[in-house]
Order: sequence, then C-alpha cells, then structure tokens
Amino acid sequence: MLSDFFYFDFLQNAFFSGILIGLVCPIIGVFLAVRRLSLIADTLSHVTLAGVATGLFLQKNFVSLQIINPVYIGTLFSLAGVFLMDRLRQVYRFYQELALPIILSASIGFSVVLISLADGFNADVFGYLFGSLIAISDKDLLVILVVTVMIISIILLLFKELFYISFDDEAANTSGIPVKKLNIF
Repeated sequence: MLSDFFYFDFLQNAFFSGILIGLVCPIIGVFLAVRRLSLIADTLSHVTLAGVATGLFLQKNFVSLQIINPVYIGTLFSLAGVFLMDRLRQVYRFYQELALPIILSASIGFSVVLISLADGFNADVFGYLFGSLIAISDKDLLVILVVTVMIISIILLLFKELFYISFDDEAANTSGIPVKKLNIF
C-alpha cells in the first residue's frame, strides 16, 4: 500500500515539497517570532494576492499582455511589499510592528477593488490563492528545493548575525553588523 503512494509522480512531488516547506518555514519563523513579525506571512500573502489580481486583471483587459504570468506579478508585489515594510519599520521606529497591518489592509483593499472591477476571473484568483499541493510539478519541486537550500545555507552562514539582530538590533548595529542590509535580505 505504501509503495503505491510513491508510484505516482504527483504524490511524490506533494510529499517532498511538503517536507521541504515544513523544514524551512520553522527555521525562518523562529527569527520572525522573536522580532514580533509573526504577521509577516499573512501580510505578504495578501500583498501577493494583490499582485496576482493585478496580473489577472492585466491579462483580461489587455490582449497584448496575455504572456504575463500572475505568479510573477505576485512575486514582484511581494518583493515591493518587503521593501515598503522595511521602510515603514524605519519610520515607526518604536512601533515597528505597525507596518504589517498597514500594508495588509491596503493590500486587501486593492485586491478587492481589482477583483470587483474584473468580473469573470474569480475562479482563477481562488486557484492561485488556495492552490493545491498535489498540483506541484517537477519544475515547481525543483524551485522549492533550490529556495530551501538557499535559505538554509544563508541562515547557517549568517546565524550569529541574524540571532544578534533578532534580540537587539541597536547593539548589533553598534557592533558593526549591517542591520539594514540584513533586514532587507
């Protein structure tokens, strides 16, 4: 029975991608929880939803933009959200966690407006929003593996600096650690 499980490629991809994601998320999560940034995953998911909705809106309304992949637009929005969050955290130095709900609510509002304007791609948005673990292709699994190796390598390489920044970023900055660059990174 268990050997049948590994007979199908889509089940293998689902299993191995789940293992890889389950390995890397807690490693990152420890640093985020200590810094009171636990809401960052929810915030970035809503920023990404705004990007996916933008990509689908552009695809639907502009025939010349049919080659746009909403996942890539979502990724660009997510990266822009990270830079904006870092900037807001610098502005609100004593209330750094305020940046997350500000960006989260703006992203939800933007997503709702785009989804409302473009009636007809709601099913596509839900497909991108919820996805499916068993729909992971070999290419997707390779991307997940590469990202997992990169993240684990970076954390092993910069563990002391990340640990120091997580508990006292001012002392880390005084020690000569490039806190701003590591925060963005």
